[in-house]
Amino acid sequence: MGKFIKSKEHFANYIMEVANGLPHLKNPLSIDQYIGLLSKGSRMNTFAWGLKGDPYLLEEENFLGWLKRYDYPPDFKYMKERVTAEFIAKIELIINGIGVYSFWSEHDSPLYIGFSSYNIGTRATSSFLKTYSEYNKEKTKDHKPMFFKYILYDSASDAAVVEVYLIGKLKPTLNKASNYKDKLSVMINPEPAFSDPILCNRPISDLI
Repeated sequence: MGKFIKSKEHFANYIMEVANGLPHLKNPLSIDQYIGLLSKGSRMNTFAWGLKGDPYLLEEENFLGWLKRYDYPPDFKYMKERVTAEFIAKIELIINGIGVYSFWSEHDSPLYIGFSSYNIGTRATSSFLKTYSEYNKEKTKDHKPMFFKYILYDSASDAAVVEVYLIGKLKPTLNKASNYKDKLSVMINPEPAFSDPILCNRPISDLI
């Protein structure tokens, strides 16, 4: 497998070319997210070769599976000035776990809840990048801080059930699937309890 990708710009253009040829592509990441997660070493080149064989690696589930097969840890390099060391350390600590993860506003309002049946750190990384982008859509000088909470489980089935339960109960702003407008009428006992919140990113003004 030789050198294929010459630069980040070449990689971005190639990703767009592949995506444009897939009219039924489901849940792809943004170009910046692919670059952020693949910016270390020869990852972009390796992934680009993989796309030649399976262009649907661009879909989030397939992409995360590819990351796991190649054992690539999360990489926040292109956001390193904003992401906190505490958040990165926690992601690395729980990276191979099973569980439910969530992101919250500075006012402790739920933004997004998800789960991972394996490698929760990688899944939470991808979701952080997407949630951060969505939460900070307004082109303001400052970017709003987000907080990370999680629950680890031994069973993927437990995590999947708790994810849907917590979405139904808490109604996170950015969740679409399973986020119905009616009131949840079932309970889990004992009630699932998230970890203490961890600051994910600092507002830009704090860094100037």
